[in-house]
Amino acid sequence: IGDQQFYTIGTEGENVKLLSMMNITLDDNPVQSSQDNLIPFASDSQKGTNYSSYNGSIVEIHVNKYKLEIEKLGVTVEEARLITFEELTSDKIGSTQADNSCRNAPSFINNLKYWTCSNPGSIGALWAVSSNTFYGTPYKNSFGVRPVIVISKDYF
Repeated sequence: IGDQQFYTIGTEGENVKLLSMMNITLDDNPVQSSQDNLIPFASDSQKGTNYSSYNGSIVEIHVNKYKLEIEKLGVTVEEARLITFEELTSDKIGSTQADNSCRNAPSFINNLKYWTCSNPGSIGALWAVSSNTFYGTPYKNSFGVRPVIVISKDYF
């Protein structure tokens, strides 16, 4: 889509789910970037705070900005969100949930540090992917924003 590249990770009826190849920049006009563009979890004073009460809204802002940038390219985005923990641990992608690892997933799943979420349509309780591992309590760690967009199959 334009110069933005995606991995196809599934279909939903007449739509296709695409995962951004890279994290996005965290500016007013977000685009995919080879840089990590990481968001910190919390300051020292917020260590241990539930992620969704601290930074989830910041992640959601960047995902929504990215959706608008894609739509400026003439594509209707049915949904824009983070990839879910459940999608990453599904048989389709090939990860394993039992040991909090995604080492069996395709390499494109493990090649970045990025936030995921606990269920579709929710920024809610977040997980993070880094070095083949899922982190449920990232504390002060920083991770990127790597959106999933859902668009019509008709685009292709």
